Amino acid sequence: MPLARRFTPLTTADEFLAMEFRDDARYELVDGEIVGQAHSSPAHSTLQVALGGALRDALREKAKRDGTRCRALSEAGVRPHFDLTHNYSR
Repeated sequence: MPLARRFTPLTTADEFLAMEFRDDARYELVDGEIVGQAHSSPAHSTLQVALGGALRDALREKAKRDGTRCRALSEAGVRPHFDLTHNYSR
């Protein structure tokens, strides 16, 4: 008797983005599977704030020079270039 394969349907990026998570944890979609993300370290958080501030200041100066309207987002979702249907990080 052949062994039966267990099939778990993959979650799509659109399905993942429509989900509401009821905790303060962060999740990402990796190859169709929802995976919890580790919390960032204090060093990572410090670097993120410093880079965000520098980027904001540079964009403000650019706007003064040429009137462009750009903004920096610290929590933008990332959809990698491979398998766009089943990978997403937010």
